[in-house]
Amino acid sequence: MITGHTKRTNLALTQRGMLTRRHFMSGTASVAGGVAAGELFSTQVLGAPTDFDLRATPNYITSVKDQDSPIACNACTAFAVVATVEGTYNKKNSSSGSLGPDLDEMDLFSNAGTSGGCSTTHWWPKLALDYCQTQGLKWQSLTNPRIKIAPPINLLDDNNVNQTQQNIKEHIYSNGPVIAVMAQYDDFYIFGDYWFQQNNNVPNPNVYSPGTYAPGKHRLPGRIVGGHVVSIVGYNGNKDWICKNSWGNNWNGDGYFLVEQGKPNGVAETYIDRIDVWGVTIA
Repeated sequence: MITGHTKRTNLALTQRGMLTRRHFMSGTASVAGGVAAGELFSTQVLGAPTDFDLRATPNYITSVKDQDSPIACNACTAFAVVATVEGTYNKKNSSSGSLGPDLDEMDLFSNAGTSGGCSTTHWWPKLALDYCQTQGLKWQSLTNPRIKIAPPINLLDDNNVNQTQQNIKEHIYSNGPVIAVMAQYDDFYIFGDYWFQQNNNVPNPNVYSPGTYAPGKHRLPGRIVGGHVVSIVGYNGNKDWICKNSWGNNWNGDGYFLVEQGKPNGVAETYIDRIDVWGVTIA
């Protein structure tokens, strides 16, 4: 987690509209990072197809985990980093997600997380990635050598969100998933929970944006309740990102969600491609 909350958070934050790096760093918003300035135009990604999903044949992505088990606290950073490293390793080695590594989120959380542990309020992905580079990620139940990454790649262009989006797409297509921080609104968990209650394990085809907590039931965007870290595993053109979450494979039907890519005016969006975005490669 970025701001120390679990799925059903009620952390008070009423910041609305455009968020800026000044807001994040001054504490007037609970999420960390910055919003890039500039207009958002249609993206032409060199070398990458218009649509791409790392779960397509072959499926490089490992199974969806639940951060409530075994770590019942603010551990989304660990889960997003592990998911991204696993997917990147599988893509590099042309291995399916079911046959690839099952890495230890608890080891990463315990050793690379902040001193506050479950009560931590800010755990940046970069701090977790530094551990992955120097110490490597441990396997869950095997004595295999730890998997280390090369220096992480900052995909964020502070001055041009369009360039950031192109960087993300190129990296996903060439190397594997991407780690991203998003602003979590108070309807985000409800969006996926409502879908599962109505449709069980059918994947949700609806694209999330703040204020759309249930298909066909729109409301004004609520408050931002914190930050959340996820693994982006694909994209649909210039429309949305395909994201792997860490709230179990029942949430939102299959544990994944679609989220809108950045908008031109930056109003009522999750800022998933404007705060903190990292790619990895295997050492």
